[in-house]
Amino acid sequence: MRVLFLTHTVPYPPVSGERIRTWSLLRELRERGWSVSLFALGPEEGAEAPAELAEACDDFLVATPRVRARARMLASVVRRRAFHETMYLDAEAAERLRAWPGLAQADVLVASLFTFPYVSAGLRRRTVLDPHNAEGRRLASMAAALGRTPRGVAARLQVGPVTRFEADAVRSVARTLAVSREEATVFEGYAPGRVDVVPNGVDPDERRFRPEPPAEPEMLFVGSLDYGANVDAVRFLAGAIAPLLRTPGARLTVVGSNPAGAVRSAAEAAPVPVDVKGHVPSVEPHFRAARALAVPLRFGGGTRLKILEALARGVPVVTTSIGREGLELEDGRHLLVADEPADFARALDRVLTDDELCRALAAAGFAAVRERYSWHAAGAVLHDALTRVATEAGSRS
Repeated sequence: MRVLFLTHTVPYPPVSGERIRTWSLLRELRERGWSVSLFALGPEEGAEAPAELAEACDDFLVATPRVRARARMLASVVRRRAFHETMYLDAEAAERLRAWPGLAQADVLVASLFTFPYVSAGLRRRTVLDPHNAEGRRLASMAAALGRTPRGVAARLQVGPVTRFEADAVRSVARTLAVSREEATVFEGYAPGRVDVVPNGVDPDERRFRPEPPAEPEMLFVGSLDYGANVDAVRFLAGAIAPLLRTPGARLTVVGSNPAGAVRSAAEAAPVPVDVKGHVPSVEPHFRAARALAVPLRFGGGTRLKILEALARGVPVVTTSIGREGLELEDGRHLLVADEPADFARALDRVLTDDELCRALAAAGFAAVRERYSWHAAGAVLHDALTRVATEAGSRS
């Protein structure tokens, strides 16, 4: 059978949560005998698609939408429409997709909320929606965290339109994927019995587990640095948490693509040394050097791949309740959870100075990830869900 993924970014290199998920799942399906096609938006006009796409996909089409995403997002806020409806929708790209043989040949489609507008009504009975987050819920948490700031007000204005758009999309497709049981509950409210939990994962066997913590008190933050939740987390870490640290010599390394100006400003003003690396060829050296991964997220959705990646390497994690949300990981056993700046700083100080705690968290975290969060297991659930949709759609044709 043939599956067609529709994504609003090219999934290689897999440098963000959305890209890592898409890249991992399409490879899992191909290993299970699926023919995999990919329709992706981007990169810039004239840029070549990564050669790795030809190795992972049977065929692919990369279209460059001629849109101004930020302008469309602002317009959506003003017009009280979900920004997913138009943010990446481009008439020329849509026409290329309609004319592409990969669309006609697909037995089942996998689309995100951003690419759902590219799916015609006639194809929705063979479409599986992979939203990555319960978007209405994510925006509500963002509005609560940011209050009356411009971004907080914009998020609050989008909660209603996005929730309605998300609900309509979930109701109209064959099935919807959720990354956690909590988010599955949201989608089940829209389409009972048509939701599958396909969690985010990691490949523990491909990661180098670190049995001993490094001596230096280095903290690490990893994430796309133009994504609002990550920008806010870095500012929170550098401006509210770092001043309360008591560990001598503590320092922070920040790794991620496209560092926003606010990230660099926060780094310069922090009371501890902060090294903003930006995009790096590999995160491995930074995980090996880090005593702890700090994930002080105050809003967001889905589940945090960065936490799974750290635990698979034996790197202890300190995060917030929002950061841990959706992951079946226990505070004090697999990681440390703290929401207030003083509590977060104390948790970091513990990990930066207590070798026995580091070893215990590393061992328990690694075991939990290996047991519950592998891409192989997620791929098996996705395979079954897509097979069911393709079979049912074929029987109705």
